[in-house]
Amino acid sequence: MTFGDQAVYMFLISASVILVSIIFTFWMYPRRVLWSAYKYSETWILVKFGIFDVFLRLTGGKLLKDSKNLLKNLEESVARIESRRRTGAFQKKRGIDWLD
Repeated sequence: MTFGDQAVYMFLISASVILVSIIFTFWMYPRRVLWSAYKYSETWILVKFGIFDVFLRLTGGKLLKDSKNLLKNLEESVARIESRRRTGAFQKKRGIDWLD
């Protein structure tokens, strides 16, 4: 193999690496496609081999309790905001300045 052949191979490989780097840097679509494929395959493997079930058993329902508490706190927060909004609207309707 001559130096000219080696230079052509080096140029093609370098240009390919640079082009792929630029594509993944400035174009979101290929990253999304590859990330989706990765997450889909990861999920499939975790479910297929029972690793996800083991994880759920190890947490002992903690995730469910945490999500219920989070939802309860969120509902209470929304109720407080709505009551403040209703009170403010009522006071404005009556001509009461509630900033006093």
